[in-house]
Amino acid sequence: MIVAVEVSDTTFADDLRKVAEYAEVGIPQAWIVDVRRRRVVVHSDPVRAERRYAAVTSVSSGSLELAGTTITIDEIFPQM
Repeated sequence: MIVAVEVSDTTFADDLRKVAEYAEVGIPQAWIVDVRRRRVVVHSDPVRAERRYAAVTSVSSGSLELAGTTITIDEIFPQM
């Protein structure tokens, strides 16, 4: 599975614009790793003609599934 991942510290608004481009070309999922809010915003089910994703989920705890692999939020954002 192809996934686009943007890591966002101060560029969240710019990264959202990029996500529209990923939807337009049909990338199945786009993640924005939002460092400031310690969350991953998962965009899935692209609607190419509308340059958007049909499903958007914000994940700040628990885990994410990617190509049969489970990734926990704590692995993405280790406690310091």
